[in-house]
Amino acid sequence: MLEQIVKTAYKEFTLRFYHELFARFQDQETGLTAAEIFAAEAIRALGSPTVNEFADFMHVSTPNAAYKINSLVRKGYVEKTRSAQDKREYLLHVTQKYETYCGAGDRVQSAVARIRDGAIVSFNGIGMIGLAEQFFLAAEARFLSEGHPRNLTLYSACGLGGSGENAYITRLAHPGMVSRAIVGYIAPYAVFAPAILSGEMEGYNLPQGIISTNYRAAAARRPGFLSKVGLHTSADPRQQGCALNDRSREKLVELREVDGEEYLFYRTVYPDVCVLRGTTADPGGNITFEKEVNVSDSLSLAMAVHNNGGLVMVQVERLSAVPADPKDVRVPGALVDCIWLSPDQWQSNRPGYDPYLSGECRAPEEMVEKMCRDNLT
Repeated sequence: MLEQIVKTAYKEFTLRFYHELFARFQDQETGLTAAEIFAAEAIRALGSPTVNEFADFMHVSTPNAAYKINSLVRKGYVEKTRSAQDKREYLLHVTQKYETYCGAGDRVQSAVARIRDGAIVSFNGIGMIGLAEQFFLAAEARFLSEGHPRNLTLYSACGLGGSGENAYITRLAHPGMVSRAIVGYIAPYAVFAPAILSGEMEGYNLPQGIISTNYRAAAARRPGFLSKVGLHTSADPRQQGCALNDRSREKLVELREVDGEEYLFYRTVYPDVCVLRGTTADPGGNITFEKEVNVSDSLSLAMAVHNNGGLVMVQVERLSAVPADPKDVRVPGALVDCIWLSPDQWQSNRPGYDPYLSGECRAPEEMVEKMCRDNLT
């Protein structure tokens, strides 16, 4: 009984520690990597350790520790002073610059503050699956406070959010905030229907798979791609060309002929920002998806935005001090610019965590139909 109480208390303490630690930091132009944050926090917690003491605590070699320390010293977040007791030793201290950096504010708000007016903001998710709900709250708060970002383009293969209090897309529906929507499933964007129907904003409805393919084309910096998908439908330029009103005049699709056959040539859309969701971020910013229902286009979208010089933002449930197994990493830290925590993020359209939906456990066959039905309500 006592052992279980201790384990529970330790787990709660650990989660709260990481939650508060992660919430203290925000991405800036001269920001720190997740690994550097952990190193600086270790130095602060140890209280003026030597290089060897820091290396022992972090379970790394002395040369590896020196490399991490020198990086922090160069950025001005850590300083080294000679020990009065042993002139051969140097003591490590975090600087006032680091203390200021720690208390700078909410990480998601800092991430949203980096979005410029007119940006193409892309999303990965289906309903509440993969939805980074904190982004919508922070983006709305910034717009209502500052009037920015304005004239955004929303770009997504699937519909986002749920209904009622989970209709997060409505947070972006303030006049002037969004001027264009390029989506694969238009129904969840019904809040924008009046503006689209009246011609106040542009709207384009592309096939879902075409948008997913578009992400990969953008990652490879290809100008576009040929497909027979959409021929003789509203995607065909002989009909609507994916446009939902007369204001939507951008030629996202063209009719081409190759070897006597008709194809549609879809022009690549290059997103400036992507908002993703995972489960865990390791010290290197690598993202794993162990509690997510699916991965969808996360990697393709991150590559598309990164290769376009944009911002890759990721919401996670938790932060791990242990480097992730490379085979489990879905989005490498090298692609990630901003990370924030949301410990209570919904796994799907229903609250709580279901190990059957993540694949952690295999559902009995008789449960599958009920699970699908319940998740749609």
